[in-house]
Amino acid sequence: MKRAAGAVLAAIGAFLLTAAVLVWVYARPQLVRAPLNQDTTTVAEADGATYLKVNPDTKKITIEHGAKLRATRVVHGDVKASSNDTVVYDVFLRLENEADNSLVKAYTDRVADDRRTALAVNCCGEKADDDPVAHHGLSYKFPFGTEKRTYQLFDVQAKRPFPMQYKETTTLDGVEVYRFEQRISDEVIDHQDAPGELVGQPSVPTVNAELRYSNVRTVWVEPVTGSIVKGEEVQKQELAANGSRGTVLDADLVFTDKTVAERLSDARRDKVSASVISIMPAPLAALGLVLLLAGLVLIFAGRKPGAHRAAEPAEYQHT
Repeated sequence: MKRAAGAVLAAIGAFLLTAAVLVWVYARPQLVRAPLNQDTTTVAEADGATYLKVNPDTKKITIEHGAKLRATRVVHGDVKASSNDTVVYDVFLRLENEADNSLVKAYTDRVADDRRTALAVNCCGEKADDDPVAHHGLSYKFPFGTEKRTYQLFDVQAKRPFPMQYKETTTLDGVEVYRFEQRISDEVIDHQDAPGELVGQPSVPTVNAELRYSNVRTVWVEPVTGSIVKGEEVQKQELAANGSRGTVLDADLVFTDKTVAERLSDARRDKVSASVISIMPAPLAALGLVLLLAGLVLIFAGRKPGAHRAAEPAEYQHT
């Protein structure tokens, strides 16, 4: 009886050990991946912003001060263009004045990312603001199992990545998050003709000016899932020509409380799924090993002394 019970326990133990290996090697990489049908909207607001406003009818240019701006960003997964290993995102951002919903600026982005590492994959018609461009580094999420180190995060307006440095571990509404910071300083992102009055040259009708861009971007990341649950951008754009500058945009945009709450809720849900899949192999292997050893003990304990020897032939038996 002991040997039979031991054989059953050993078989179950071996099965669990095999299952642990299969989950770790095959199931975990397949299941812990960014979803293809991503459909996320985030909203950030800025109080007391300054920006250059162009009247769409009269084309008159004014500098607006103390404005409240709202940035709405939609990230949509292109399921048809995506694959088993790659997810393709179409992104649209609209920045507007909340007072009259007038447009301040807008941009689009199309990027393909590896579903596990979140690193850019150069394919699938990627572009930034309708300009074909090769993305590099991270874009709209961090990798599963985000580490406390510096990553490269792609900036759509500059059309290249910049270092995103780990700063600290903190909590948001009870959820542990990593805070990262990226600094972009005085980057020339465009050249354009502009009225001389905008760059301190009122007597010159038109000047060719550089559009210079600076940003201090801060993100709070839930490390298990790599989800960005909060973001802030202290952004500045200026026209520069002949040593003079004029403000195009000066705003401190921060995720709204509603957006942060939604992102935290999604992160909590996804964290449970990712954690269960990631930690499952360890208890499976531990239980499997215990059952296997227990089964072997019962098998050998159930054998009678001398049972391993074959019976002696009759002619050699003593009478």
